[in-house]
Amino acid sequence: MAPVLGYWNIRSLGQPTRNLLVYKGVEFEDKRYEYDPPPDYGVSAWLKDKFTLGLTFPNLPYYIDEDVRLTQSLAILRYLGRKHDLAARNNREMAELDVIEQQARDLCLALIKASTPDPKAEGGIESYAKTMGETLGGLPSFQEVGDGGEAHEYFTSDRYAKWPILGYPRTWGFKKSSGWQTSGAGAVRLSK
Repeated sequence: MAPVLGYWNIRSLGQPTRNLLVYKGVEFEDKRYEYDPPPDYGVSAWLKDKFTLGLTFPNLPYYIDEDVRLTQSLAILRYLGRKHDLAARNNREMAELDVIEQQARDLCLALIKASTPDPKAEGGIESYAKTMGETLGGLPSFQEVGDGGEAHEYFTSDRYAKWPILGYPRTWGFKKSSGWQTSGAGAVRLSK
């Protein structure tokens, strides 16, 4: 039976796991929960399953792989890293992975800050874009770590969730606005 990744029908905390599974060629069920319609954006679809999955701490995202049932995005990524030989093999590699993990966390926190509740406050999304560019500039590109063609194919496919990035009640990344459009591997600024 294929493993199951459960998360909202957004990118946010579920997308890194989706990316890793696709990168390693793992066939999986991508269970995406829809929010209830506006104005409430309730979570009734998730509540129907929440306590029926045998999860110790029922939450989204979750990952079920045979007898392994996990929640918490970082725990899921660490499990998959170990399972698919992406984990550190010595103290130096562990330290490097710790730094990369925390850089990713900082980017996530910056995105949340930039999109909640007013993306214009303290530099908003433009500040986040600058921070992201500076941070990612220190990392190897797809071409340096593997086949950029496979990555490009995935990021431009229907399997890759280009939008929405974040969920309600975010003021940016939840609904498409006139200033943003999805293209290729993500959202791009059209004009100010």
